Amino acid sequence: MYRRIIKPILFSLTIERAHHVALLLLRIIGLIPGGRWLLRKCYTVRHPALEREVFGIKFANPVGLAAGFDRNGEAFRELAALGFGFVEVGTVTPLAQPGNPKPRMFRLPAKNALINRLGFNNEGLDAFIANVQQSQVRRQGKPLLLGLNIGKNASTPIEDATRDYLTCLEGVYPHADYVTVNISSPNTQNLRALQSDEALDGLLGAVAGHRGGGGLRLRGLGQGGAHARQTGQAQHVAARHGRAIGARLSCAVKAVIRRSDGRAARR
Repeated sequence: MYRRIIKPILFSLTIERAHHVALLLLRIIGLIPGGRWLLRKCYTVRHPALEREVFGIKFANPVGLAAGFDRNGEAFRELAALGFGFVEVGTVTPLAQPGNPKPRMFRLPAKNALINRLGFNNEGLDAFIANVQQSQVRRQGKPLLLGLNIGKNASTPIEDATRDYLTCLEGVYPHADYVTVNISSPNTQNLRALQSDEALDGLLGAVAGHRGGGGLRLRGLGQGGAHARQTGQAQHVAARHGRAIGARLSCAVKAVIRRSDGRAARR
């Protein structure tokens, strides 16, 4: 059904329009009585062998949805019903921002890939929290691990980035099972400067001290860097800020910055 009907329809649309349609359909399903229950019956698999515990958080399975699909927290309950062990929403910034100029997403069908130049487009922290609060009231008593992903505004100078992260942290912290500090996006100018040892230590020190560090994790540390440097940064983070902050060093598909033919994906 997907290959014959759904995929041709979605591929007839621009990527961003197809994305908006998918989110809208999920929200409509959520409004239908029994809609999420039907999704769970069709897609959720539970087995003790799939369960994981990381940093004191228990996951029903290790496969989750990364931030970027539901940037404003509009449909995470419906997404969770598709069988994910956790859902991460965002990236959210203190103020709403449009992201990079369009067109900014491109299909590479032969490679089964996309080029993403979005740049943290989102409706801002206040709208984000309102969406999450509204959905959390409706999900009371139903298990769902929710990660909230925070970033800085493009207009914020890199030397003031910590202020943006602390503003977002203060807003999302009460609603999250864990918080992701996003310093890995190649689509926000100078953001990866925060991956230097000095900048990283200052940012994580402020974040850990602001809320005691509980329930935080670091996203995409050193993607694309040498393995030795990545390992050294992970050890540095653990030594300075303890087990409350985790470092994920794997290179996420959506954040690869070079194409397999050697050309820079940003171009």
